[in-house]
Amino acid sequence: MNNPHGIIVFGETNAETLIREYREEIGADIEVGELKWVWENIGLWDGKPAHQICLFFFVNLKDMKQIPHDGSFSGKEHDADDANAIWFHWVSFDEIKNITVHPGNAAELLSCLNEEGVKHFCKKETSL
Repeated sequence: MNNPHGIIVFGETNAETLIREYREEIGADIEVGELKWVWENIGLWDGKPAHQICLFFFVNLKDMKQIPHDGSFSGKEHDADDANAIWFHWVSFDEIKNITVHPGNAAELLSCLNEEGVKHFCKKETSL
């Protein structure tokens, strides 16, 4: 299964990257809101030591009609019948507890979205 992903283009801000990637991946125009989480993931990436820093922001759709709001839909980079198509699925907060998501504590974090401030957490592999 493919996963949505993207990288920051040199010179882009995090907000600019999110805006571009949402447009590329699902064809949606967004506004980037408040930074909520900072996640440090220290471990191996393709067998090499890596220190990944992920920033999680609130985002809002500018036009609610740009994507379906129930069920599943395929990303914009491939046709839906393409083996490389990326599928997006809406799930409820309760369902998140029963599926694999990243970061691993997303279900816990989502339960406290309305809390003030930015939460910082770190996952560190014990042996690199």
